[in-house]
Amino acid sequence: MLPKLTIITPTYNAAATLEETILSVVNQSYKNIEYILIDGNSTDTTINIIKEYAAKYPIIRWISEPDEGIYDAMNKGVGMSTGEWIYFLGSDDILYTKTTINDLFSSVDTSLWDVIYGDVIFKVSGIRYNGAFTVAKLYWQNICHQAIFARKEIFDTIGLFNTNYKVLADYEFNIRWIQNPNIRSTFFHNIIALYNEEGFSGKKGDEAFNTDKDTFFHSWTPPKVSIILPLDKNTEYLTECIESILQQSYSRLELILIANKESNNKNISEIINYYLEKDNRVHKLTTSSTNLRNQWDEGINISKGDIIWIANVNNYWLSSFLERMLTHLSIHASAGVLCCESYPIDYYNNNLPVKISTSSSTEPLANNFHSGAKFINKYMLQKNNMQSPKTILFRKDIYNRVGWLESKIQDNIDYVLWIKILSVSDIVYISEPPLNFHRNTLLDNNEVLSQNTKPEILSIIKTIRNLSHDHTFNKKTLKTMVNTFIRYWFQINNETNISLKDNTWIFYNVVSSNKSSFITVLKFFKYYQLKNIKKLFQSS
Repeated sequence: MLPKLTIITPTYNAAATLEETILSVVNQSYKNIEYILIDGNSTDTTINIIKEYAAKYPIIRWISEPDEGIYDAMNKGVGMSTGEWIYFLGSDDILYTKTTINDLFSSVDTSLWDVIYGDVIFKVSGIRYNGAFTVAKLYWQNICHQAIFARKEIFDTIGLFNTNYKVLADYEFNIRWIQNPNIRSTFFHNIIALYNEEGFSGKKGDEAFNTDKDTFFHSWTPPKVSIILPLDKNTEYLTECIESILQQSYSRLELILIANKESNNKNISEIINYYLEKDNRVHKLTTSSTNLRNQWDEGINISKGDIIWIANVNNYWLSSFLERMLTHLSIHASAGVLCCESYPIDYYNNNLPVKISTSSSTEPLANNFHSGAKFINKYMLQKNNMQSPKTILFRKDIYNRVGWLESKIQDNIDYVLWIKILSVSDIVYISEPPLNFHRNTLLDNNEVLSQNTKPEILSIIKTIRNLSHDHTFNKKTLKTMVNTFIRYWFQINNETNISLKDNTWIFYNVVSSNKSSFITVLKFFKYYQLKNIKKLFQSS
């Protein structure tokens, strides 16, 4: 048997629109419905309309008494309900078609879900609103309650609507259930209702929102993004870069401009001062260090955000960059880092024909969630297959947990950081349409230079060497890195054994045929450091 649904409509002086609303309910092809109207002691002919239809349709139950607003009325309706599922329909809204309810309950296995929601159509503008939601999307948009079907028992789990809010109570309620890991929700790709956007959520609603918003956002605040932007002496693209950051559709951010003696000139000072006056989200940090690693560290140390983004002055980002990235992050709570593709452009902002892609290893990276450890083993051992920090967001709490390596390490600082973060968390890689565009100083207009892998590999050897001295780093991961690196460098197939035997490194079929390469490796590891790594292998 299909589940019983309780539809609740709060009313107050709604005579002009209520009849159409009632007809959209009683004419539904789905028959296992009870319809509860909660009237707030109307002074027009609303009560007469309710009585007329209640006499014709036994599914209708109603009360009329003073209340404390729409959410108090909705809570009363929940208390009166006998249905397994509950749906709220405004007194100036209508269900989309006669089969709306039947289409949903016959298409969705309701045993799998606690909340099911679809789309609405705005009556006046005709706009369809607004697809599947995540926690991140809910930061800047609400789900219309006319689109939501909730299992009655979730009101026992998370409580009723908070009547302290005159307009935002449904928003706050939605946040409670979407953040609760025990409440299962799904999006139904159908239109549920025609919603009157000029009703309660119109001008009067905006005034009430201004009363509620300070209290509301004081108790619940979305994550803040801290953008670290080291400056150099180049000002050619700086304004474009800053504008693309400040115009992000996700606006809860701070921008930390890091200036040093190299960027201490009149033009840059004028740009900095302009944005400091224009936008209170912009801050300036003056540092004596010209070392990029130290600048990152200083910027992160003063940041107040939950998410860190290290930008680059030669880049710009689509306004949806943060919104799209954070939407992915909200789906995967274990992710500590997000990465997206970067696309090269020339001096005139024309797209270059070759995409410098993160997926430069043996197989393309999927637009998907990855285990951190598996991502390291699959994509990070031969080279740094992450984009530069300009396309990456990472969580500050995990950064604080793993910390920077000791300050003497200067090479491959971003590679080292990603390895450390991925050792204790996971990653979401986003290969969707471009969100970031970069100008590479090595690119000459439309000529894309081929990348030389060997210098990068040699640089990674130095990184592995440094990691061997970092006591916080996962030794098992380091062992896998070194092992895989050796295979890659000497082109050893997977069947060839690489092992320690009698306290001696044994590279079968390697030294005799690759003496020059082996000597190069020894130069970079220095023999005493090779022995240091050997000890890690022996102790793991």
